[in-house]
Amino acid sequence: MATPTTPLSEQVFADEAFDPYSFVEEALSERNGNVAELSVLVPQLTLLSQSLTKSIHTSLHQLTVLLPQVQSQVDVMHKAVQPLAQQLDDVVAQVEHPAPGKSAHRKKVEERDLQHLTILHETKQRVTACSQSLVEAAKWGRNVRTCFAAIDEPVEDQMVMMNAKTSGRAPATLADRVREMRQSLEILQDMPGADDRRRTMDSLCRQIETSMKPKLVEALREDPLSTAKVRFCLQIFDSIQSRDVVQAEYSTHRQAHVHRFWFAYNEDEEDSVPFCRWLQSFYAEVLKMLHKEVVHATEIFGADVALVMESLLQHTLATLKEAFRDRLKKCFSMAALVEAFQNSAVFAEEVAKLFRSLESKKNVRGGSDAGHTIVDVVFGPYQAFFNDYAQLAEDALMTDLRSFIPAFKSKSATDDEDMGSSQCALEEFSQQLEEVAEKVWSAVDDSIRVCYDFSAGGAYPDVAKAITSALQRYFTELTTCLPSVRNYCSLSSAAEADNAAGSSLGTLHTAHLPDWTKFHGALALLRACGTLETQFEGTESRVRARMGEQLMGLIGSDLRASPRSRKKQMTVAPLADLLETSAIVAAVSKIWLHEDPARWNDFQAFAFEFMRPQLHDPSAQFMLFTGAQESMVEWTRQVQYLTYDTILAPVTNLLAAVAQNPVWAKKPDDALGDLPTFSTLPQEYITTVADLLLSLLPQLEQFAESSSLQQALVASHNVQQLALREWTRLGKVLRLSEDEIAACQRIFVIAAEESEESNTATEFVDLWTGTIASGSLASLLHMICSIPRFSDVGSKQLSADLGYFHNVLSALGVTQNFVVDELRQVLDLTVEAHSNLVEEKRAQLATTDPTDASVHQRSMVVKLINCVQNQRSQPGAELDRKDVTPQFH
Repeated sequence: MATPTTPLSEQVFADEAFDPYSFVEEALSERNGNVAELSVLVPQLTLLSQSLTKSIHTSLHQLTVLLPQVQSQVDVMHKAVQPLAQQLDDVVAQVEHPAPGKSAHRKKVEERDLQHLTILHETKQRVTACSQSLVEAAKWGRNVRTCFAAIDEPVEDQMVMMNAKTSGRAPATLADRVREMRQSLEILQDMPGADDRRRTMDSLCRQIETSMKPKLVEALREDPLSTAKVRFCLQIFDSIQSRDVVQAEYSTHRQAHVHRFWFAYNEDEEDSVPFCRWLQSFYAEVLKMLHKEVVHATEIFGADVALVMESLLQHTLATLKEAFRDRLKKCFSMAALVEAFQNSAVFAEEVAKLFRSLESKKNVRGGSDAGHTIVDVVFGPYQAFFNDYAQLAEDALMTDLRSFIPAFKSKSATDDEDMGSSQCALEEFSQQLEEVAEKVWSAVDDSIRVCYDFSAGGAYPDVAKAITSALQRYFTELTTCLPSVRNYCSLSSAAEADNAAGSSLGTLHTAHLPDWTKFHGALALLRACGTLETQFEGTESRVRARMGEQLMGLIGSDLRASPRSRKKQMTVAPLADLLETSAIVAAVSKIWLHEDPARWNDFQAFAFEFMRPQLHDPSAQFMLFTGAQESMVEWTRQVQYLTYDTILAPVTNLLAAVAQNPVWAKKPDDALGDLPTFSTLPQEYITTVADLLLSLLPQLEQFAESSSLQQALVASHNVQQLALREWTRLGKVLRLSEDEIAACQRIFVIAAEESEESNTATEFVDLWTGTIASGSLASLLHMICSIPRFSDVGSKQLSADLGYFHNVLSALGVTQNFVVDELRQVLDLTVEAHSNLVEEKRAQLATTDPTDASVHQRSMVVKLINCVQNQRSQPGAELDRKDVTPQFH
């Protein structure tokens, strides 16, 4: 019972045991009858009286609305009861004094009695409903007043009431009364004023949520957390059907100290550790928070603990996703990316085990997809790097490869001599390139290893493209060094060499002899190319085998069918796949691949083509870095030309001046008369060319004795095609077809194939000797075709020069040379006999079967001797370059 010292509130006056007269009497007795001292209570009593009056008016208004309907129902019941009473009396009379022989009448009476009983039952239900409605209406009014009054009371006071209620000493709490109101609302839903009651209920719920949310937030921010306060708030929010508000606020505020820890890190400070390593301490802090909050959430939310913890994890990390990505980008490197990713994988494993332990408990509802949440919030910042992996890997690898491009220290031959260096600049450059070759392919290996650590093979198509592109750029940048190298070797650029027409005029002196030091430097560079190619093949073979095993482990039996026939999609169980660090990377990679259908299809196609030789077609060969191999072959090709030109360029420059030699048009000396003539001696130009070719053999043999000959031989593949440049230049003069040019080159290929010795050294020497001899012959023939005209003396001189050159070719192993033999034969003939021979061979060629193997050789000979015949038969005139291609019948 309230006393004068009891705090005044509306609940005091609402108590059924409250007696206002006794309250006033006790107040006066305590104040010794001094009425004036009671004046301090007047304002409070006035306010409470007004509030109570308002509540009473509201209740009375609701009663005035309900009473007419209740009265009408009572009148209906009264009318229905009167005939029912009479009928009941009749039933009793009939039962006590049944009339014999009136069974049909009795049957009708019984049916009527049953109808009366049904009416009576329905009437009883109506009366009960009316009574309950009156009770619920009164309870509704009382609860409305109490709830609105209790909204602003402190949580601590309400908790005291809840604790007192638990011990049976206090009235119902706010949550209890709101639940009672919901029950009353349901019972009174068919009664007048239902819409008003619904609006009142909605308004009350909004006010309770608005009032309680700050109190909830304040309770959640306390450290240590008072679970009793949060649980009390949860009961209230449960009563207004807003339990999710408590869960959301809990997830939002219980991770605040983790965010403070995150933003306290500053990588720019001198003593700070790199972000990828700092992540370990950050994740340790997050795990500590999760384990602590599991205890709190279990006590507060019970069966919903897994849902709440999933939401807490998401709120903790999802808001940091952009900042996380920015920190990774700030000092980006592939090594830092992988280290951070591995730390995240270890953290994800611990979190997955935590959620698995929660889900394994009884009476705990599992999250919708805890594994998906973990992948999204823990690995979400890395997905952008996964999507752009090809470009990132290419840039990172190119940064490494660019450091493996040695600088060519361009210095002239005189500088080399002045410095007394035992090694020319080209050899130094070649040695540096050979030394870094292993580092190049080690960087490629590292790039693939990093890709596996980051994606478990899911980004292999991207890294294959990245490596191919980076290697292409690497060999392109290497090629940009060659103009300086060629200039150092006193050679024109490769493009100028292709378009050269032998316009450089030279004189017969030692300046036209090759610099053997430069030649050996070029061979050393060729050897470095061979080292790169050999290690490239080894690296691709090794990488292909390793990638095959890893791809099989990633998607396994799905590779057994082609991508088009593969309709079954991978079944991913994220949480189960996140329980081991070794499986996490593969699980995350597959999830990311499935999110992009186009990329997933590309990956399947890549994996199928990669594994097809092992699974379906052993003869098929999948090349990982095809474009890179083509760029490397092109680089090697340019180095081959460099080596080739160090010898052939002096020959070409020397022969360029010989075509204008006046000896070709020299007439016989009339002063000699009929005196006998001695054998014509070869001229200095041809002996110089011959000496150069003969000197080439010991130079090549000296290089062949080195231990790295095998690498140089590898880089000499298709070296015979280098001479095609000179034969093509000759072909433009004679209008030779490709088949005719190939027939000329075949002379030197056959000579190499017929060599009895087949060891590596001999093969290498014969290969390069034959190639340079082939180019020299083509240059010599081009020079002959460039001579304006021949006299008889000039013809004999040229025949002598060709004879000497023929002997040199024989010494080099080219014993059968139809071009030189045929040309010498016609030069020894008279002009008329020469002309007749041309016509004869042309006629024979016209009747030759086009499928004959020698037809192209004959055709080329006809064009050549016809060109020389024109030079001999038309002194002083322009050369006739008419097309002499035979017409076959």
